[in-house]
Amino acid sequence: MAGTIWRVVVLAAGILAGFAVGFSAALLIVGTDDTRACVIALAVCTLVLALFARELWRHPKVTASTVMGALCIYLLLGVVFALLYGFAADISGDPFFVQTAHPDASDYVYFSYVTMATVGYGDLTARGSPERMLAALEGLIGQLYLVTVVAVLVSNLGHDRTIGVRGQNAAAGDDDE
Repeated sequence: MAGTIWRVVVLAAGILAGFAVGFSAALLIVGTDDTRACVIALAVCTLVLALFARELWRHPKVTASTVMGALCIYLLLGVVFALLYGFAADISGDPFFVQTAHPDASDYVYFSYVTMATVGYGDLTARGSPERMLAALEGLIGQLYLVTVVAVLVSNLGHDRTIGVRGQNAAAGDDDE
């Protein structure tokens, strides 16, 4: 019974994730000056991140799906930061970037992933101190996530886990993955 309920919750989270990514992509592609839409997309993406993280934490065995889920979280973090950059520009009223006064949504996404991967091409740079600190935070989170979470999962691929496994009898097969 609990396994069936959990599958429904995971399915709902997957549907919500698809909605969040689609809604966020639409906002980023079409662009909007509506701060409320940006906040809603940010909240939904953050909720989806939390649901994914919770589900991955409870995997009793590290599988390829666990690693792929962790990478999905990494990519969704980039979307969250892109939305944060747009939100910061909306609430400050000043341009976010030094190089352009009217950036497209794609500029925020591009800057987010370049920053998170710590590539730092330099073609776009954050204008003010709060914006630069947000970019630095994204770079730190992105790198620490890859070298800790993803690296630990990859090194334990195929092994059973003892921490975070849902239920007391997960090893006996009473819980579903």
